[in-house]
Amino acid sequence: GTWQDSLSCERRPLRKMRMLYPLHCRRLLLPASCLRRAATTTAGGQSGPNIVQKMFEDLKQEFGYMGNVDHKKIGAVHLYRIFQAAKTPNDFRVGLLAMNLFYNFGVKLRHRELATRLMAAAMACQVQQEAVELIKLYGTWLEHPPNSAMVYAVMGHFLDAGELHVVRDIARAVREDWRMPLEAPLYILAIEAMLKFPEDPLVEALKLQADAAVMRVTLPAPTHIRLLKACLEAFEAASGAVVESGVEDTSEAAQEPNEECPQASQDSVANGSASDDSPPSEDTLQHLSAALIVTDRLAADGHLRHGANAATLCSVSWLLLHLASLPEKTRTSLMSGIDDFGIAMVMQTGWAGLLQSAVDNFGCHWGFSACLPRGFFCMLEAKSDPDTVRLVRAAQNGFGRFYPQQ
Repeated sequence: GTWQDSLSCERRPLRKMRMLYPLHCRRLLLPASCLRRAATTTAGGQSGPNIVQKMFEDLKQEFGYMGNVDHKKIGAVHLYRIFQAAKTPNDFRVGLLAMNLFYNFGVKLRHRELATRLMAAAMACQVQQEAVELIKLYGTWLEHPPNSAMVYAVMGHFLDAGELHVVRDIARAVREDWRMPLEAPLYILAIEAMLKFPEDPLVEALKLQADAAVMRVTLPAPTHIRLLKACLEAFEAASGAVVESGVEDTSEAAQEPNEECPQASQDSVANGSASDDSPPSEDTLQHLSAALIVTDRLAADGHLRHGANAATLCSVSWLLLHLASLPEKTRTSLMSGIDDFGIAMVMQTGWAGLLQSAVDNFGCHWGFSACLPRGFFCMLEAKSDPDTVRLVRAAQNGFGRFYPQQ
């Protein structure tokens, strides 16, 4: 009943614990996977997916059950941290859950970069289809559209991957969205994708060029020239001309500064073509009519004024050479529905004069001037008259290593 007896009673269990202690100090044998996971956590922090999940759990604790948080302290910055750490598809789903948490508790998603960063996270997490859906449906739950540069990057990704239908769908979604600006890169990427389509590639590409003209979007000269080359190659293929399929790089013809040479060359080509009694069919002439429309839009965008580069002049000269080979009646009916303002600039000069200007102003500093149309020189090399042969030889000397070889 004394305090000494109570102390003696408390000491007895301690003695037993001392006896049992050696039984609990044995070493635990853990699996090797657990040890590796622990070593990774200790050395470099938590793994990627655990980091994103932990950030999401911490964010949920900030909201609590009622969501009574200061909206000035909890905002889009917390979402951006999750997007930056996301590396896997599961991380991207966690990021969407975090956005849903904000939406449910009334935190406004008004930041201008929110759609752009969410799209970048989708591309980084290898869920590219989510980025496409975001471009189409962002307006249902976000106030601001994604950045145009990011949209073009997504289009370029699918274009390189060969998913041409996805590129067309993105272009259609941007075209129908009044909040997203219509710019030249949108049409450039879409036209490039349409030209790779297995069925009717030129028809789809020409529709896009016409839409760009209606929306007053100025396209660069390389886009117009690529369409012009496609139209002329389709015309030669339909008319049975000898062209090399699959060759894009082409060249220009040069000409000595002789005043009689341009007219002589045109007369020789016209006489050579006059031997064909039957004019091209209507289906064949449709490609040449499309080439005239492309050239007219090329002039309307200002690429033929105050001097054009060599690739542009050579491609237009290729068109004029085909026009010169047509009968007069067919050529007149073909140009009846074409605006004379754009074509008149080059029709007065003639195809030989354009070639002469291309050779005189040729230089590698002219951007894509070295991308000369090979089909044009295939057509010239097939001629046997002396003037055309002299033009080809002058072009070979003038363009040097830039002259396209077979």
